Amino acid sequence: MQLRMIFVIFLVFLTGCASQYYDNATVKENWQRELLQKQSWQVKGKLAIIQPEKRQSANLFWATTAKKDVLNLTSFVGTSILSLEKTQTHATLELDGETHVGKNAQQLVYWLTGMNLPFLDDPNWLKGLPNTQTFLADELNRVSNATLIDSQGKQWQITYSNYQKHSGYWMPYSISLTHDTVKLKLKVYTWQI
Repeated sequence: MQLRMIFVIFLVFLTGCASQYYDNATVKENWQRELLQKQSWQVKGKLAIIQPEKRQSANLFWATTAKKDVLNLTSFVGTSILSLEKTQTHATLELDGETHVGKNAQQLVYWLTGMNLPFLDDPNWLKGLPNTQTFLADELNRVSNATLIDSQGKQWQITYSNYQKHSGYWMPYSISLTHDTVKLKLKVYTWQI
């Protein structure tokens, strides 16, 4: 009798685990529309900036809410490279112990660091939902390639090469952005939606 009870409990446990896995593996029917409406999310990963004259890489933390975006880049040992907070009206950049304020986050970062980070204008591209009419989609209706124009009028090619299911959405985990001789590679480690 005791062995039978253990077996029943074990089967209930396995059924619960299987149901939980199934829920995580299911993508919502209107996942793109729902994901576009999500205004609060976080992502952690690694950013590589590849230019002909130099290569840089940093750990990336990006948090977005309806009121502001926060971007932190740190070295592999955790030392702060830059910390950026962007609101509707201004951007604040902390770099080398100094605080700088400007109206355009992308320009502020470029003027102070030489890094051209076009993705600061509209964060939805990071979720695989770029605000553009110029894109290609795969067989699951996920954006695979897109063309974006940044706030400085520069054209960027975006390639999404790896999507994974997360909380009912297809989320990109490997993204490349290219403009002329500048290439940005983003490898996402975790999403919080």
